[in-house]
Amino acid sequence: MPTGKTASTPDAHELRAWLRLAHTKGLKPLALRALLGAFGGPLEVLSESFASLTEAADARAAEAVLAPPSGIEGVPFDHYIEAVLAWASEPGNHVLTFADAAYP
Repeated sequence: MPTGKTASTPDAHELRAWLRLAHTKGLKPLALRALLGAFGGPLEVLSESFASLTEAADARAAEAVLAPPSGIEGVPFDHYIEAVLAWASEPGNHVLTFADAAYP
């Protein structure tokens, strides 16, 4: 259902951070929301220390966030990001994040 809000795809660096967190194995949605609430955005979450991440969520979430990104559906992470960026650059395509005004 249209909301009247328009979506805007984040810049490549921020989108990479959003997708990395969204696809982090072992990072539960509630932990992700807690981390975003504590630190502001995905770039800030990814720049935090293990101790800070653990304090905001738990050790399991901190370990998941600090682990190197893994492939997504059999595709290396960097190739996946390139494909998403190419898709998002097409007219009418948008990637919605929790921070987007058009997000439900």
